[in-house]
Amino acid sequence: MTHGPLARRALLLLALGPIALGCGRKRADPDGGPSSEPAPGAESPPPVPRAPPRCAPVSGAPSLTVGSLRPSAPPQGSEEGEEQAVDEQALLASGAVEFARGAVDAGSFFLGLLRHEQDTRALVAVLESGGARLLDLGRVDPRSEPPRVAARGGHFVGLVTDAVDGVSTLRLVGIRRSAEGLETRLGPEVKAGKSDASGADVAVLASGRALVVWERAPAVGKSEIVGQGLDVPSLREKGAPIVLTPATDMAAEPRLVAGKAGYWLLWLVEAAPADAAAPDAGLLVEPPRVLFARELDEAGLPRGAPVLVVRDQAAAVVFDARVLPSGHLLVVHRSSPADRPSDDQPIQVSIVDPAGTVRGRFLDSPELELLGAPTLLGQDGVDASWLALEDTAGTTVLAHVSADGSLSGPPLAGLGSRVALAGEPGRLLTAQPRGLGVELGLQSCRTD
Repeated sequence: MTHGPLARRALLLLALGPIALGCGRKRADPDGGPSSEPAPGAESPPPVPRAPPRCAPVSGAPSLTVGSLRPSAPPQGSEEGEEQAVDEQALLASGAVEFARGAVDAGSFFLGLLRHEQDTRALVAVLESGGARLLDLGRVDPRSEPPRVAARGGHFVGLVTDAVDGVSTLRLVGIRRSAEGLETRLGPEVKAGKSDASGADVAVLASGRALVVWERAPAVGKSEIVGQGLDVPSLREKGAPIVLTPATDMAAEPRLVAGKAGYWLLWLVEAAPADAAAPDAGLLVEPPRVLFARELDEAGLPRGAPVLVVRDQAAAVVFDARVLPSGHLLVVHRSSPADRPSDDQPIQVSIVDPAGTVRGRFLDSPELELLGAPTLLGQDGVDASWLALEDTAGTTVLAHVSADGSLSGPPLAGLGSRVALAGEPGRLLTAQPRGLGVELGLQSCRTD
């Protein structure tokens, strides 16, 4: 799993063996000091028992398998016992699948995917009461990000990233229902410069207005987040692109979430390290970043100044967010050092109100000291959220988060090796590795 937010959390299912990370590391205390470790010879405290499994497949719900069910044969060494090199391009060509976060609207679940075979194709998987199907959005560069999908109020739009002759391209695709079922329509394109990064996102409102945001490099050493409005029914652009981040920031990795009548934009800014001392030899170095958020109106125009959500982190930040019915922004985040990506870092919840006030708390639960970036799932108009994490054994743990950012009951297991991608009360869209492919399905999880 990569260290960026949301869509950068795309999983590449290459059937590689598990890697243990961060064993024996100290856990940072919320007050700044490391937690104490038992003295040599002392007995370790008994493990906290995990809640019993309370998840099961939704009866009668559709499922869908994407990609190859059979891993290709491993590469052969020239001599017995010789270390075998892994050809990543060969693995991609054999049928691997990448996917980003999912979206849900009125019982219909959407998921953007990349399927790597002889060529790489951008797809959207749709699971709903009428069945499951794949929508083909066309061939893309193998290095592209999985497409983003936004859904709300019966309006669906996809964002495909591609590269043509070294120039990044963002392609918007409308998805609508017809007498024959779901169909796709090609929308406008945004051609970025060669120095622009690939970070981009899209969100849609129940009114049918949408906003696409992306990273742009106006000059060497500068980076900003730009927004462009869109009318989903007509797929016409609304207004001209506008800059949404301060000129003084090196803004990167935008994340856009929709509310009732507007959006919240989140982005990361690289910060100077507090300790200028050289790092220990052998450790990977990743610069610290701080997280900002800004409220936008229905047209994508700023409603207020940027709000600093996360500061003084010792490393990069991984995060996810959603808008609560109150209009407040709920953010879950953790520090992600490159040498031990987030396996022993505490998870923090922050709530940002439109006035710019930030209230935060740490989630102090041994069950949540797990590997990976946090995923926040929920349904429009509902306060309760699911927080999903994967542990080092590939097992997903869920926690129910209330509107005030507190845990509602103990975390629970039950999804097994499935990854939670989108959710609404009572149902989660999940993915489970199958060979070099992935099986998508719906799970119901109880909290009582």
